[in-house]
Amino acid sequence: MKVLGIWFGGAEACNKNWRERTAKVKQKLGLWGGRSLSITGKNLVIRCEVLSGLLYLAQVWPVPRSYSSEITRAVFRFVWGSKMKRVRRTAMHKSLDNGGKNVPNVALTLMASFVCGCIKLCVDPRYVGTKYYYVPRFYLSPWLRRMGLAPLPRNTPVSWSLPPYLSFVEKFFKTNAFDHRAIRQWSARNVLQALQEKDVMDTVGWFPEQTVQFIWQNASSPDLTNRHKDLAWLAARGALPVRSLLYARNGSSTPRCPREDCNGVESGAHLFAHCGFAKKVWKRMEGTVLRCMPSSCAMSPA
Repeated sequence: MKVLGIWFGGAEACNKNWRERTAKVKQKLGLWGGRSLSITGKNLVIRCEVLSGLLYLAQVWPVPRSYSSEITRAVFRFVWGSKMKRVRRTAMHKSLDNGGKNVPNVALTLMASFVCGCIKLCVDPRYVGTKYYYVPRFYLSPWLRRMGLAPLPRNTPVSWSLPPYLSFVEKFFKTNAFDHRAIRQWSARNVLQALQEKDVMDTVGWFPEQTVQFIWQNASSPDLTNRHKDLAWLAARGALPVRSLLYARNGSSTPRCPREDCNGVESGAHLFAHCGFAKKVWKRMEGTVLRCMPSSCAMSPA
């Protein structure tokens, strides 16, 4: 039976719902993939076109791991435009200040939405005495007591084992350790914010922490266009599609620079500074670059 766009009834109802939604996600991402978008633009597509349709279903049915993995693969294939991932996914999910690109963690967001919905029905005073209150409370009361979220009721029956449908709640807390007692209003946004506060800033080579922080701030400066932000971030990450990187991942037949008068390995530093052609470009652009720089950063002719 389909109610408000969601299938109910039978053991396969959960899989049927997520199978249909996963197919729609792939279709939408395939249509948007034909456009030349920056990573920031693709993040907006993921939040508006992907998450908006999945969060509604995640309020009712927990997303199985097979479908969450399939959606995650489709999202990152859309972000990179191919199957080759140049930066690890955990780094992509981080905030801009910590060296990430704020790519939504779709699987974590969907699970947080389902878990928060279950807990809210049990601990929010607005739901006490309603028809939505008793079933989740019957199953989750012993677990809520162990977690310190709610007392165990004395005058109503409870279940001492969680059904598969609600075992996702316990798995979520075991997988993601965070200070759940500090959360007053159980919403996916608050839970995700608590998890993001645990993120640490990624390093850049041997640079000290203060310099690395300055690098990430510059890479996401509002003075840059989205394209320039992507370029600066990929350069800091060492993830530019240069030949050395493509060769290491079987995407190029040689790691050498394509310039005829240059036989060096084409890395990011070689591309922008060490290549003979790059030196010629910098020499010709020296006057323009110096005029655009603040007087406090003026460079000597040497």
